[in-house]
Amino acid sequence: MKITFENKTARQRFYVPPALGNGQLSLMIDREGAMTQNDYCGMTPVIVRAGCRYDNASRQLIRFGYFEQFLPGEGKLTTFRQTLDPEKGCCTCRCKYESGLTVDTEVFCHLERNIIAVRKTFSAEVKQAYRIRYTLPRNPYLQIRRTDENCLRWCSGIRSGVVCFYSPNHTVHAAGTGILEISGQDQTLEFFLAFDEQIKPSDNWKNLYRSHTEAWQNYWSDSSFAIPDDALRKMYMTAQYHLKISSTPWSVPTGIFPTHWEGRFFGYDEFFTHGALLTSGHIREAEKIVRFRSAGLESAIHRACFLKLCPEKNLAAHYPWETLEDGTEGGPEGFWLDRYVHMASIGLNCWEHWLFTRNRDLLKNVLYPVIRACAEYYRRSAVYTDSVTGPYIGKCTDMERLGEFVERPYSTTCGGIALFRAAVQCAEELEQDAALRKQWRFLAEKLHGSLPVKKGKYVPYPGCRAHSIAMYHGLFPFGVISPDDPKQFAAIRETEKNIGDFAGQYFHGTELTAWYAGLIASAEVRMGHSEKALQLLVHAADHSTGCFYECFEVYERKKLPWFTTASGAVVRAVNDLLFYLSARPEDPLHGAGYEFDSPWISLPAHRGTPYRIP
Repeated sequence: MKITFENKTARQRFYVPPALGNGQLSLMIDREGAMTQNDYCGMTPVIVRAGCRYDNASRQLIRFGYFEQFLPGEGKLTTFRQTLDPEKGCCTCRCKYESGLTVDTEVFCHLERNIIAVRKTFSAEVKQAYRIRYTLPRNPYLQIRRTDENCLRWCSGIRSGVVCFYSPNHTVHAAGTGILEISGQDQTLEFFLAFDEQIKPSDNWKNLYRSHTEAWQNYWSDSSFAIPDDALRKMYMTAQYHLKISSTPWSVPTGIFPTHWEGRFFGYDEFFTHGALLTSGHIREAEKIVRFRSAGLESAIHRACFLKLCPEKNLAAHYPWETLEDGTEGGPEGFWLDRYVHMASIGLNCWEHWLFTRNRDLLKNVLYPVIRACAEYYRRSAVYTDSVTGPYIGKCTDMERLGEFVERPYSTTCGGIALFRAAVQCAEELEQDAALRKQWRFLAEKLHGSLPVKKGKYVPYPGCRAHSIAMYHGLFPFGVISPDDPKQFAAIRETEKNIGDFAGQYFHGTELTAWYAGLIASAEVRMGHSEKALQLLVHAADHSTGCFYECFEVYERKKLPWFTTASGAVVRAVNDLLFYLSARPEDPLHGAGYEFDSPWISLPAHRGTPYRIP
């Protein structure tokens, strides 16, 4: 499936260049098949590498520059057509200029090697020599020197490497410090940007493209699905593609871009991306996320209490809100650091992974230690006890838009209940921690009874006057409230009436962000409302995505295009819906005009079945 945007496209949306990458490299290609330094909804095209950071206090991602195209004498761009092929991980562009010259560009970032490949075909010999310029930006934390005709060596602190700008049919020459350039008048130009990769004689366009597309085919073969609605299918495909190109050697950040919190990892957001990958059969990509948290467990324990005054086996873990590759905190100061609901998200990721894979060795050695330490943090640091009402969750930042410290927060409490229940189940499976199991089970029961209620419905926290997406969290992501609970039903219907209060996440809005649309759709599926879930997802695809059906953090505000959390939420919601329909073929979405062939989604048998937290 290909997704095309052109100057005469009827669907006028905010234009943001398609993202390309392989989980290590990340870049954006504009409509002229280059990386011209323009602003697109707050983003300017630049090449970055996951984990490669400047040696400064803010640990920013190193900007590895960009390449530009210069066509002297050809005039302005008159028409364009740009296509993203998510199944093959490539982008093509066709541009026509005032002179009549047409330029076709094909670009891909090899999925298994750190090579960016570009091929340009000109309709005729250009009037003046064209130039393709690759520029490594100057920065006091980045040292650059030329090593040979087409290579630049970079160094930032203890990190160093080589960037090779290579063309099989053109000569590369220096055009200044950190600048390499190709010029010519041939009708075909091929060039490659290789990052710490040795270009071999066999690395021509044809061979690289073949191995690249074969790797993508392997990724897509993990599952199959049927989605009749065209817009929904495109949003789903782009989101699946986006998750793959954002899957780093560590975990999945909100985006491998400087604008996206410098590619740091959010334990809270990982729940959406991990669940999307897991339910799509992408077990290898999903497992990287839980293994990353396992690798950072010691650092999280140290953050919770480095004095280790309690017995070693009972240590609690407090993971950073914005985690760097080494497991340390990378986020700036702010009240968001006073959240610990992500401890529930991290623990539940591990629990979901166990449910899908049933890998007992992984549970014992990787997953359960994380679940246990997160549950212990909640038990020992989050739970307070009132002599009258019993245990409750104390003051914390619950949802950012609700402000700083609140007591008895609905969302964080639901997260704690789910985490304690998951810890009990896993401990029972492993026949461990009998005493703790008893405490966790008791706390889960008592916290359920302490959820904030006003006038027969749950509320975000006692005395709260705002409406919040948090009221869906009891159903999804935490799944601890029965869909038949009248207080939950009343809370959601009240929230629906005022959905504009939080539709834009941080802002009032007229359209739900794709992230929230996906979250609510998953909650509606759990209530058995398949038609409503489908309508939410189709509406999001039509109204809350960009030209290539990419998800923003907040589309109305042009905020953070190519946002993986939203991609994960919509993929998970579609998967939840398809699982639900497969399990209930007698519920064919009456009145929606959709006909599905069962099964709607297929995963290999060993990869688990749909579930619900009891």
